Amino acid sequence: MSAAFEMPGPLCGPGNPDYQVKLFAHLFNTIAPKQAVMVRPQSGVTVQRIKGYHAHVYYDASTMEQARELCEEAARLFPVTMGRMHQKPVGPHPDWSCQLAFGPEVVGVVLPWLALYRKGLVVFMHPETGDELADHRDHAIWMGAVRPLDLSIFGG
Repeated sequence: MSAAFEMPGPLCGPGNPDYQVKLFAHLFNTIAPKQAVMVRPQSGVTVQRIKGYHAHVYYDASTMEQARELCEEAARLFPVTMGRMHQKPVGPHPDWSCQLAFGPEVVGVVLPWLALYRKGLVVFMHPETGDELADHRDHAIWMGAVRPLDLSIFGG
């Protein structure tokens, strides 16, 4: 049983990011199943538990500093781990990119923040369910232009 949700402070409310993160985490930990996979008895549908998210910020030489500032600000504001600033395509990604890794408890604040502050940069986001092909192909969230991924590294 999860502990009762406590307000982060007397001046906090629904418009405050700290409140939103703590409320989302409380709801997620209270409602979400603890198993990696859950099968809904009525429908037989298998639901994968999301273990985390990756947001890949795409850039080129002319937008690299803009991307660095966005990623550093995300890491400063949220419990997000910023990866390296790649100056070549890496993995399935067709462009230079920087990975932001974070838990499912903060996707509700990180995703809208990226949408509002990406300033034209393309952001590719996907969950981590343990099925890399499906995560990159079927569960993708794109902000900006959809770019072609090389899914052959995942067997796709």
